[in-house]
Amino acid sequence: MRTYFKNNIRKKINNEYIEISSDIYCISNRVFNELGSGHCEEDYQKALAIELGLSNKYEYAREAQIETFYKEFPLGNYRLDFLVFPISQKILSIANGFVIEVKKGTDLNSFSQSSNAPRQQILSYLRDLKKNRNLSISSIRHAMIINFGKNIFIENSIANENERVSLELWEYNENHDEIRLIKEIKPNGK
Repeated sequence: MRTYFKNNIRKKINNEYIEISSDIYCISNRVFNELGSGHCEEDYQKALAIELGLSNKYEYAREAQIETFYKEFPLGNYRLDFLVFPISQKILSIANGFVIEVKKGTDLNSFSQSSNAPRQQILSYLRDLKKNRNLSISSIRHAMIINFGKNIFIENSIANENERVSLELWEYNENHDEIRLIKEIKPNGK
């Protein structure tokens, strides 16, 4: 009975994050449609911050600093691209905050070292958030990686569909110290 209850709550929480990730994907596409594929990662971060603010659905901290730990001892600080908290319209919202990591031109579909680096990064972030003394962030278990297409130029045309925005939604499992992919959104639902 206890396991069923835990799994049911987890499923509801993940469903809420899936809904939020779809909204964040739409917001990210607005950024890409306005900027195109020729900008640096920081430009996409700044534009995403503007769009998050305009949406009136999220509070966020850009380049938020969190402590990193060895065992329970603080070592220093990480700088997160975004720490985001939904401003819920639902009375019984159970979604907590989440991390957004913005990437530019990373091929997340390959199994190369560079494609796994953003995933290792969010695993480290989520692991250290759990140890943080600030209760509003120590319960965060979800992160999104947003990849703004590759920096390519196609003469007289827009970027190929494969070069647009993709998003991955991850959940941290502290019992196994791993992250689990919950949802992946690619251009045209591919």
